[in-house]
Order: sequence, then structure tokens, then C-alpha cells
Amino acid sequence: MRVRRARFVLIVVVLLAAGWLGLKEGLDGMHDAETTGQRLAAGLQLLYGAAAVASLAALLARASWFRLTFGLWAVAMSATATLAPVVWGGAAWSTGVLSGPAAAVITGLVCWAAVAHLRPIAR
Repeated sequence: MRVRRARFVLIVVVLLAAGWLGLKEGLDGMHDAETTGQRLAAGLQLLYGAAAVASLAALLARASWFRLTFGLWAVAMSATATLAPVVWGGAAWSTGVLSGPAAAVITGLVCWAAVAHLRPIAR
């Protein structure tokens, strides 16, 4: 039971952070964007922020559609991690090619933890 509670707390903390950062930085980015790539990256940040909030709601409600919200969050987060370093930081595309899959692994682990948490407890 202790592992289950710790897993739940970790998922909630990650989703709260992603929701806050995605929405806040996405809005800031929209105001500061000068290029199409920057506007796209800011839009993806807003999307992953909103999807994180929706995923948290689905997790807490134990909703049947939680996989949809978690999948959207994971894709938007990975796409942002691929694009943002290039369009905002001027990094080489190789950096984006590495950071996107790294984000996919991390979001995949969070999604896996959410699925495990929502699985009924065997008694």
C-alpha cells in the first residue's frame, strides 16, 4: 500500500508541475514568439499543460478516458521537448532529436505508473 501511495503522489506532482509549467510558459511563449516555430512550440506547451490538467482530472476521477488524456500529454510533451530547444534556444536539430525521445521515455514511465495505479487491487 505504501508503494501505491508513493506512486500516486509522484504522478500527481509530475502532472501538477507539467500543468503549471505548460500553461504558464506556453502563455508567456505565445506573447514572446517571433517565428512560426516559436508559436508552434508555445502552442504545444499550452497543449501539454492542458493535457496534464485533464490527465490529473481523469486520474482522480478514475475515468475510462484517462488513456486518451495521458497519451495526448505524452505526445505533446515529447513534441515540445523536440522542438523547443531548436526554435527557442537555437540548438542544433540533433539536440531536439535526442531530447524528444528522452521526454517520451519519462512521460511513458509516468503513463505506465498511472495505468498501474488505476489497475484494481488484487485481494
